[in-house]
Amino acid sequence: MDLQSIAIMSSKRAKIYHVIINIFTSLPDEKFLEYMYSSELLQFLEMQKELQYPLISDGVNLITGFLEKHKSAEKPSLLEALAVDRTKLIRVPSAIGLKAPYESQYHKEMKTSHSLQRLVGVYRKAGFVPAATHESPDFFCIELDFMRVTSNRIANEHTEAKTLLGLQKDFLNEHLGAWVGEYVKEAITHAETDFYKGWLMVLQGVVEVEKIYLQSC
Repeated sequence: MDLQSIAIMSSKRAKIYHVIINIFTSLPDEKFLEYMYSSELLQFLEMQKELQYPLISDGVNLITGFLEKHKSAEKPSLLEALAVDRTKLIRVPSAIGLKAPYESQYHKEMKTSHSLQRLVGVYRKAGFVPAATHESPDFFCIELDFMRVTSNRIANEHTEAKTLLGLQKDFLNEHLGAWVGEYVKEAITHAETDFYKGWLMVLQGVVEVEKIYLQSC
């Protein structure tokens, strides 16, 4: 694959990571509700179905079905349902017996502070500085942001493309892709809204597609 094609693909990949991070980090409020029903997000979801990857397609169907079903719902009750679900799945999952979405909670190789230091070393090697400094470096959205930022760099800095693609491939195999599937599998059984259940499926599907793509590069 030539560098121009890689750059174009990396720009699209960065957008996918951006949207997924935004969904999971945003508090459900009036602004978030507008985004949920925006043409931008709906078009994005349709584009993901074009990948024809079953897990992603099934997730998108759950999301769009939820949006259609609740488009006339009262905003306060809808936002409350989303906020409660997000809080249980991401912010205080221990309340429902779910391990929090941190690599150290799922990956046996990440049980020590030394392991976290090695993860930070991977970030530094790629020139990645997490924006959310209050979060542990193994939080799933930090790891997703590593993929977003490096994808943007590949799109804009062609000379480093091969090196960064190699770092991404190793990162998915050794970190994000090695544990997030287990979190998704557990979290989906606790999700009460098809909205977050669908996005969990999209998350897992995207990671799986990314591993396939990077293996081919």
